[in-house]
Amino acid sequence: LSSALTALSRRPMTVFKLRQRLREKGFSPQDIEDTVNRLIEWKYLDDRSYASTYIRSRGDKLSRKKIWIELLRAGIDQDLVVKLLAEFYPEDQEYENCRQLARKLWSEEDIKWERKYRHNLKNKNIPKEILLKKKVGDKLLLRGYLVSTVRSVLAQISVREDF
Repeated sequence: LSSALTALSRRPMTVFKLRQRLREKGFSPQDIEDTVNRLIEWKYLDDRSYASTYIRSRGDKLSRKKIWIELLRAGIDQDLVVKLLAEFYPEDQEYENCRQLARKLWSEEDIKWERKYRHNLKNKNIPKEILLKKKVGDKLLLRGYLVSTVRSVLAQISVREDF
């Protein structure tokens, strides 16, 4: 019990992660179950609370898909994740997060283009805007944003206007 409390005092954990941690430390399955049940009873261990806190803290930076994957890795039940995402992550938040990240990536890629690609003969025939849209779009897709959301955000982007 003291080992579990020490782990929980450092950072919040899911039931799955705490069980895994205690197993790695060599505790018996019966001791692990007794400890987990007692901590749940005392409300020190709550997967719903962990997941909702995670969504609220990371919801302004990550895509729904990325949050979903991270919570599943932490051992949260899939049905609970879907329910909490619907509750704490509004549909328009995904678009706004993608737009803000695209804005940041666009300026980074614009600086890189000025340094690297501007004088590169291989890229002379490719317009700057198309090259930047491809690079930004690829990075957004890697971060878990939906293709439709990325296309919509990139459609707003123009070299001449602030989006």
